[in-house]
Amino acid sequence: MNGIKEWSAILCLAALASCMLEMIIPSGRMEKIMRFVLGGFLLCAMISPISNLDFHFPDLEVSDSSQAQSFSVHFEQQVVDAARDNVEGLVGQKLREAQIPYKKVEAVMDTSSSDSIGISKLIVTTDNPEDKIRIQKYLEEHLQIQTEVAVE
Repeated sequence: MNGIKEWSAILCLAALASCMLEMIIPSGRMEKIMRFVLGGFLLCAMISPISNLDFHFPDLEVSDSSQAQSFSVHFEQQVVDAARDNVEGLVGQKLREAQIPYKKVEAVMDTSSSDSIGISKLIVTTDNPEDKIRIQKYLEEHLQIQTEVAVE
């Protein structure tokens, strides 16, 4: 309650000072500029108590750096998993479009260098040994990805 009293006293004094200065301002070109300056002064007097408030939200703070580190690692893993799923889906789609039968596609991702994700190995599994070379040539030609083809 004391803060409100101080704030109202500051506003009254600022308004009184502004009125007195406005009375002694000569009319003319400087009048508009001085009114603008006095308006800014009053606005600052109104806002000044807000700048003294403590906006502390304890529920939103991360209490432990290990928790932030864990979140970061989890997020990075999700990005890698999403990239892997996209690559595997793209390869599967290309093989279906070419009507080449396959059993499974597995992409091995590399995240070791400069915060980038790269494909270190692509493994395609098929049942038919005759499709091995066909799959390898097709993917290297259309996607420029070195591919290992395994026959089960």
